[in-house]
Amino acid sequence: MNRSMLLILSSLLTLLACDNVQRPQSKSEEIVKLLTIDSMCISYIENHPDGFNNEITSEKAAKEM
Repeated sequence: MNRSMLLILSSLLTLLACDNVQRPQSKSEEIVKLLTIDSMCISYIENHPDGFNNEITSEKAAKEM
């Protein structure tokens, strides 16, 4: 084998090895926090359906929330 063939093979093996490197996990904790906040907002809106009908009630609901 000549030198260029060895260089190509080693480069290919390096690329394949880099592809198998473990990537960082997704930000599942942040997603869970967002889902918790979303569920709290949805439950508040369900319990206070008239809270966002006009400007006065929406300001009051925003303060309570």
